[in-house]
Amino acid sequence: MADLNLLPPQKKEEIIGLSDYFNIQTIVFKIGLLLIITIIILLGNKYILNQSVNNTQEEILTIQTVNKGKSETSLDEAIKEFNQKLKTIDEIQQKNINWPLFLDKFSKLIPSNINIQAMDFNSTNNTFNINGVARDRETLLGLQKNLKESELFSEVQSPVSNLLKKEDVNFTFNGKLSEKIKEL
Repeated sequence: MADLNLLPPQKKEEIIGLSDYFNIQTIVFKIGLLLIITIIILLGNKYILNQSVNNTQEEILTIQTVNKGKSETSLDEAIKEFNQKLKTIDEIQQKNINWPLFLDKFSKLIPSNINIQAMDFNSTNNTFNINGVARDRETLLGLQKNLKESELFSEVQSPVSNLLKKEDVNFTFNGKLSEKIKEL
C-alpha cells in the first residue's frame, strides 16, 4: 500500500507543533497536580506535628507542676528504689545461664553420627540428662570423651548398657553441669 500525503508541509508542521504543545501542556498539568497534592500532604503533616508538640508541651508543664510539690527527698527515695530494682535484676541475671551460648558450645561437642532425642538441662539443680542414638560404639565413646573434657559439665555418668551394642546404640548420659556455665 502506498501512503498518500494530501496535507501541505506548512499544515503538517502546524499539526506537529500543536501535538507537541498539548503533550507539554499535559506534562505541566500533571506536575502541577502532583505538587499541589504534595503540598496538601505536607501541610497536613505540619498540622499534626504542631498538635503533637503542643500536647507534649502541655504534658511537660503538668509533670513539672506536679513535681514542684514533691521534695528532693522523694527524688532520692526514687533513685534508691530504682537502684535496688537494678541490683535485683543483676542478681537474677547472674543466676541464669546464657542458654543460646551454652547450646552453641554443646552442639559442637556432638559428633555427626549422633542423634540426640531428648535433653534436659536443669539450672536449678545443676543437672543434665541426654538421651539419643549413636550409629556405632566408637562414635558414642567419642561423645562421652567430648562431654567429660568439656568445661560445660563437671560430672558425666554413663550406664554400662550404653556399651552393650556395637551399632545403633541407644544411650543415656547424666550428671552435673559445671559452675563455669554461669560465666558464659
